[in-house]
Amino acid sequence: MGPGALRGLDERLEARGYRVVDRTTYMTASLQSPLDGPSEKAAQVGLSGEPSQEWLTAWWAVDGRYDGEGPASATCILRGVPATYAEVRQDGRTLAVGRSVLQGDTLGIYCMATLPEARRRGLAGAVLRALTADGRARGAVRAYLVVIASNSPVIALYTRHGFTPTGAYHYRVR
Repeated sequence: MGPGALRGLDERLEARGYRVVDRTTYMTASLQSPLDGPSEKAAQVGLSGEPSQEWLTAWWAVDGRYDGEGPASATCILRGVPATYAEVRQDGRTLAVGRSVLQGDTLGIYCMATLPEARRRGLAGAVLRALTADGRARGAVRAYLVVIASNSPVIALYTRHGFTPTGAYHYRVR
């Protein structure tokens, strides 16, 4: 349920017993100049046109929420459009990942994930800056991403890097 939903639909679904899940905030940023944000943890970020097995493993370890065939289905979806995959590797392990898709002059940021034991070290910010710098170099002038609305630490991270909340949506399920 978002801004384009039919008027009254949300209330009708609620009355029929559909509950709200995944309240989501979408955020946008201008890419006219490099993103602001802390860079004291200058992690090396690798970029590729394909996700490595390590990228997939790290992302799935954090985001593994899809049913059915699990990682195989998710991998098929991820490879459905050309994308840039970013990853931070340290001590032979992938610790943080992200994905971007250039859509005209707009960059979509997806699949941001940091392994729990590697959080609060600036790795997600490094991934975000690398993806947006790459997008800028390829003609993007703005970027967007979505985040679960209750994830205040991540919203704070994106805000520190110049993203602002511009809307919200949620799902209803029974």
